[in-house]
Amino acid sequence: MLRLFLIFLISLSCTSAQAVIVTDVDSTCYTPWKITYSDGNLTCNPDNSITVSDSGAGTGEANTASNTGTLGVGLFKQKAISDLEFYKIASANNRLTAALSGTDYFLLTFNEANVDHDALTNFTTTEHFIQSAIITVGTIGTGVWNGTPLIDAYISDTLTASLSTLAAADTNTTAIATTSFVQQEINGAGGTNLTCSGGVCNVDDSFLSNTGDVGTGVYDFGGATSIEIVNAAAPTVDAAGEIAVDTTTDQLVYYGVAKRTLPYYKEVCVTLETPVDADDNIMFYQPHKAITITDVVCRVDGGTSIPLTISDGTNALEAITCAATATEDDGSILNGTFTALERMEFDLGTPVGTNTWLNFCITYTVDAD
Repeated sequence: MLRLFLIFLISLSCTSAQAVIVTDVDSTCYTPWKITYSDGNLTCNPDNSITVSDSGAGTGEANTASNTGTLGVGLFKQKAISDLEFYKIASANNRLTAALSGTDYFLLTFNEANVDHDALTNFTTTEHFIQSAIITVGTIGTGVWNGTPLIDAYISDTLTASLSTLAAADTNTTAIATTSFVQQEINGAGGTNLTCSGGVCNVDDSFLSNTGDVGTGVYDFGGATSIEIVNAAAPTVDAAGEIAVDTTTDQLVYYGVAKRTLPYYKEVCVTLETPVDADDNIMFYQPHKAITITDVVCRVDGGTSIPLTISDGTNALEAITCAATATEDDGSILNGTFTALERMEFDLGTPVGTNTWLNFCITYTVDAD
């Protein structure tokens, strides 16, 4: 009865799903409190203890898991007894979101709004632009403009970029050089002298730029209504071929081998020996073109003074008393206009003292046609 009782206790101590088989039964093996257990068959030990070993007669599976392939990072971590452990999936930043969707799967969402364009590879700070930030009027100075073909709305009336440079840098810019609407846009701004073909725009010799362009050949301004040259007070004219208008006293300034000036006025001077009262109605000048007298200056030598009047024989300027020092008209010249080839004469009045010489000069301008 004692042997059957011990076998019953051993069976109750088993926790394995496998059957417990008693082998090598001997009465000395069942001394109380000397039974050890390791799951499986029972055997007698030399010290009269009993060891339970794996009999291999079970019917369960020893499960495990693994990550296949050689690329990437696996999701399986380890097996802890009967629990298969896997890594969780999380995002390192807000550009990617991992979340469950329902009960069957989870979603990886790329958040475009959280992308920092300045941090992209091969881009520098502020280099990335969106299309809405490109204004309709602008200048392409240097560098490369990469992108899809531009439409008419994004091309200004004045195109200052080199289209050949753009076309060579990016095939997308071929549309700029070849499409008809660009041709029309440029022709509308530059006239018939601006042509574009194969990505190259040319301006013929009808125009010069104002940035130091050196012209060659013949320039015909015959069809122009006016032309303006440099004009200012004391302009710089210091190289051969330069020309300007000095507005200080209305001089035309030019440079040949030296700086020269052309005044806007002309002068006629007369010198008369021993002037007397009888010197009347003496013609001294007849202008080839219509003129306007602007000033009269006179002087006598040897005496004190003598009155001088200049006229056309009928209409006279006011009289001037010529003294021993330069005497000038007061500026209120009457009847100072003379037509082409009109007679100009002088009359003298009663002298004071014995005057040996009289000199007088008239200053005039040629009337514009």
